[in-house]
Amino acid sequence: NRKKQGRVRILKKKKKKKRMLKREKKKQKIQIGLKEKN
Repeated sequence: NRKKQGRVRILKKKKKKKRMLKREKKKQKIQIGLKEKN
């Protein structure tokens, strides 16, 4: 059980990292869009 719990935690961390990367990319796209408008 303990091993499985550890794996789940690692997977959750990986998912969080992926989500954070997606958010960062969205922010970058928005920033680029704003620069193009100005």
